[in-house]
Amino acid sequence: MSFSVRAATRSDVPALVSLCLEMETHYLGDDAIDEATVRRRLTQWFDTNSDSVMLIALKEATLVGHAVICPLFPAGNLNTAWFLKDIFVSKAARDEGVGEALIKACAKETVRRKGVRFDLTVDAGNDGARALYERLGAQDTDKTYLRWDGEALAALGNG
Repeated sequence: MSFSVRAATRSDVPALVSLCLEMETHYLGDDAIDEATVRRRLTQWFDTNSDSVMLIALKEATLVGHAVICPLFPAGNLNTAWFLKDIFVSKAARDEGVGEALIKACAKETVRRKGVRFDLTVDAGNDGARALYERLGAQDTDKTYLRWDGEALAALGNG
């Protein structure tokens, strides 16, 4: 099947709702947010975002995947790197090259924006995604990814 990749716009919100609901359910199961919340948050993101880029993959007229990249500054010699914050391909379109096309489009956008590096993280145990990234030339780093969220973030931010 053929598909295309392009930058998402606010007019894509209705189609993105379905894909994002599938993503939320895939990762969070019963704890996934509802359709109204998805629609509201997507709309808010498009209305307030000025730096990040969302790329979408379409198979004919159906949205089947998305990827979001964000600038990271500074990245060595006060350059900008780009970070793949999220990538998701609908279950119905997996193993068709959509993920690879989205990764390549993100790299192309990084180069177009004069980024010096393209970074990402991958969940432990997501061997399929890791294999794809490594096949496309990604290299492991000597860094460890850490996070504050929930109560830890509140305690740190209020302390």
